[in-house]
Amino acid sequence: MYVSRTMTALLLFAMPGSRKDGGMKIRETALSEQDAVSHGCGRTRHFLKRSGGRNFESQPRSQLYRGVQVEYYIAKTVSGGFPAIVERVIEALKAEGFGVLTEIDVKATMRKKLEIDFRDYRILGACNPPLAHEALTADDKIGTMLPCNVIVQDLGGGQIEVAAINPAVSMEHVGNPKLKAIAESVTGKLSRVIAAI
Repeated sequence: MYVSRTMTALLLFAMPGSRKDGGMKIRETALSEQDAVSHGCGRTRHFLKRSGGRNFESQPRSQLYRGVQVEYYIAKTVSGGFPAIVERVIEALKAEGFGVLTEIDVKATMRKKLEIDFRDYRILGACNPPLAHEALTADDKIGTMLPCNVIVQDLGGGQIEVAAINPAVSMEHVGNPKLKAIAESVTGKLSRVIAAI
């Protein structure tokens, strides 16, 4: 369930942070009660912070977007096998009109290039052709920020994290008003992808 006026500021935290939750660390940026949006899907956390809220922990990764504290990514941690989760992510992307243009196996690359034993970590380069066309028409240099990367990584203990770029944040720094609606649309789609895993 999405709230339209706050959809572009959904925050999902699943990275090292301030406290333990179910065996994994999460970071919380808290908020006034009326500004919280919580999707009851897995271990997803959506938090908004406005002036009435309070911070549990301030991180440089957070940025202000329309006066709301947001992250540059959208993420969720689920239980399951790594290959199966990767396939679920690809299917969820397809359901939102994204094709996977690139797939980087970071573990295999680290082993081949550096002889390092890295955890399972996949980077999927996702593209929604109609929205990509709109973005490139609005700004011909926006291709430097395409495609939209989605990562799947093994956290250990059967826990898999899925995270996607938050275009509403990254596009804000471009300063092109024409990209605003496009970025919001992509953010909404990627939020639904993450929620569906």
